[in-house]
Amino acid sequence: ENRFSDVCSFIEELNSINLQVDDSSDKKNENIANKLYEEGTAVMPSQEEIDTWVRNVISGEYNTGRYESALEHFTEYAKMGNARAQYYLGEMYSYGRGVFRDYAKAVEWYRKSAERGNSKAQYSLGRMYENGRCVSKDYVKAVEWYRKSAEQGNSKAQYSLGYMYRNGLGVSRDYAKAVEWYQKAAEQGNSKAQHILGHMYESGEGVSRDYAKAVEWYRKSAEQGYCYAQEDIGRM
Repeated sequence: ENRFSDVCSFIEELNSINLQVDDSSDKKNENIANKLYEEGTAVMPSQEEIDTWVRNVISGEYNTGRYESALEHFTEYAKMGNARAQYYLGEMYSYGRGVFRDYAKAVEWYRKSAERGNSKAQYSLGRMYENGRCVSKDYVKAVEWYRKSAEQGNSKAQYSLGYMYRNGLGVSRDYAKAVEWYQKAAEQGNSKAQHILGHMYESGEGVSRDYAKAVEWYRKSAEQGYCYAQEDIGRM
């Protein structure tokens, strides 16, 4: 059996091989790993195996605040092409967890992960474009990434896409579309979406005015502790 029990033994094998690989390549470790596999020196761990290691780091080092160790492991996994590790690296650089806050690095890692289909990274990249953090503010690109994430069921992205449609940012203003995306997020328990959906039913934006439904959505949001919904349910 030539599988590796964890990334440490695999990385030791990588480091023992003196291969000339361009340091500027964002696939350096991935290329080395593939080279080892082709030569028969090592069995390439699957992304499923690497993903298991990533999950262990999340539940271990990352969630317990041992960010320096988490950063080291996420970096190794990310360079081997793991989208989940790339997303968490983006988070660490975005929020300054174990490193100095660096939005440029955050965007770099969010993008790598987003391009591999990670819905959380797609949402986060959309936020970077919406707010213009180390990228030129671009509502069209923000909508593009929100949509990719929202279509995978990410409720935060669904809420944000609803917001973009409601306010005509990066798309033509369309209250009906806004309601559609807010509804999707609200049905997943997103308290902000539930609150806004209540407003839209109360005011008749994109839907027929319906005070009963407005109260229903305000209540759902308020029961989750969302203060603005609590205020609105109090006045209805």
